[in-house]
Amino acid sequence: NCLVKFSKGKEHFLAAGCTDGKVRIFNHDCSTCRVIPGGEYGVTSMCVSDEGDFLFVAYKDGTFKIIGIADNEHEQDSEKKSFDTKLDVNAIQYHKEHFAVVALGTSNGLVFKIANTGEDIYTDKPVYENSKKKKTTYLPCIALTYDQSGKYLFAAYTNGEIKVYKIESGQ
Repeated sequence: NCLVKFSKGKEHFLAAGCTDGKVRIFNHDCSTCRVIPGGEYGVTSMCVSDEGDFLFVAYKDGTFKIIGIADNEHEQDSEKKSFDTKLDVNAIQYHKEHFAVVALGTSNGLVFKIANTGEDIYTDKPVYENSKKKKTTYLPCIALTYDQSGKYLFAAYTNGEIKVYKIESGQ
């Protein structure tokens, strides 16, 4: 479902989030593979901390996990936190300056959560009016990325719109 490349020290890796709910981590030449068990449902999105120490994983059932990545294939990767977002997560982003907060692009817009508790700290739910069904529908956020400075988060929505969010300390 998704791929993330990352480095840990001088080594380079590729993490594959799979439909069987597992994450497979391959070394740079794919000669070794570590498997991190997940849930019953497929992985929908992942991102990795800049240092390669943590993997942030969202699953199709709404579960979000923070997994500590071991230093080598002889050590055990370990789940650090897990919570149910109660959302369909399409994208995950974090920035090292804001490690305690994770941004989730969901079927109902954008949600910022405290990473270790799952508590919402900010939501943006852009809406569009569905005249046929006469109800308000939220625009899904389908992709996220920070600029290099970590001061701006770019969020792409299904209507083709890209919103820019300025991130400030303490917010």
